[in-house]
Amino acid sequence: VENLKGLSSGGNANKIIVPSGQTLAAPGHVIQTVYNSHNTGVTLSSGGAVETGLAASITPKFASSKILVTVAQNIQTSGSSYCQVCLRRGTIGSDTLLSIIVTPEGYNNSSDEEINQLPFSWLDSPSTTSSTRYFVSMERLSGTTIYAQTSTSGTSVSTIVLQEIAQ
Repeated sequence: VENLKGLSSGGNANKIIVPSGQTLAAPGHVIQTVYNSHNTGVTLSSGGAVETGLAASITPKFASSKILVTVAQNIQTSGSSYCQVCLRRGTIGSDTLLSIIVTPEGYNNSSDEEINQLPFSWLDSPSTTSSTRYFVSMERLSGTTIYAQTSTSGTSVSTIVLQEIAQ
């Protein structure tokens, strides 16, 4: 087929309908999008990784799809604290580390300066059609306190977008 054209009149005018049991392949297009935001503060004053509260789940329609994860996470360190922020798949403790968003060398300050909307994107290949959860974690590596969605100056909003991309 070189050109597809829907009927010009009737109940399905100018529509192209793919019959049940048939598939229309369009690699690279967005199949579905999931958005979530989180504005409840999380404070971490001891060791160990915790979820920042920013998470979203998507159920891919095809196991061959890729998932484009786009994060805007608010993080603030207190004093001379160092932290690590990670993108993970699953639930904390039984998860897959996808990427370290901030390394220990980054985002250290001594004046409690707010770090707004730390942006990050990751293209994942979960190879499943089961519900898949993505979340952001933070870990205090040294110093005193780190904050997500909250700081000494109030609260802020972090966001996550998941897009299923056809292959």
